Amino acid sequence: GLATNGDSLYHFDSGDWVTYTGIWFGAVGDTARIRLQFSAFNDGGKIEARLGGVDGEIIGYFYPWNTYGEYEDAAFDIDTDVQGLQQLTFKSTSSSDVMNFTWFEL
Repeated sequence: GLATNGDSLYHFDSGDWVTYTGIWFGAVGDTARIRLQFSAFNDGGKIEARLGGVDGEIIGYFYPWNTYGEYEDAAFDIDTDVQGLQQLTFKSTSSSDVMNFTWFEL
């Protein structure tokens, strides 16, 4: 399951999720991508980005790749128009140890 170590989140497994509140997306069209720093030891995982909580609207997908434990910066597209102040949830929907991550930004 999901664990923390300082500012990092580790061991995203299938069904694990984390929600951040007070995320400012700006006006419609201002935010088209989510950047993050992650590491992974395998391929084939999938992370859903959702508005609101764990059952909220899916706004994008991130597919981590095997970084052999090294942290890399990556980005993925937001697939819908999002605006204003929101809750943003990252949810793992496949496999175990999908990824670890240290930060994200819009």
